[in-house]
Amino acid sequence: MVGTRGSLRWDGAGEIRAEVVAGDDGFLRAVRSIDIPTADGAEPSGHKGAILAFIEAIERGLTPETVCSDNIKSLAMVFSAVESASGRRRVEVAW
Repeated sequence: MVGTRGSLRWDGAGEIRAEVVAGDDGFLRAVRSIDIPTADGAEPSGHKGAILAFIEAIERGLTPETVCSDNIKSLAMVFSAVESASGRRRVEVAW
């Protein structure tokens, strides 16, 4: 994410870097790295939290929050959107 005062970058795995604008001159201004605060005692979130919640649901015999029977509907929507854009016509989503 890029904002007027800095940026936040995620490498798609685990590393998150944050920088803030440190200069006032020119179009490309100097930046400096800053630490990203963490919430003490907070439950894991993001991918790690989702995976841990999935494992816990399986171990407890519950339905996971991210279950394939829901995700298949999203995939059907994507395929219909691609077909619609390619054919330049309206395509109904087949569930």
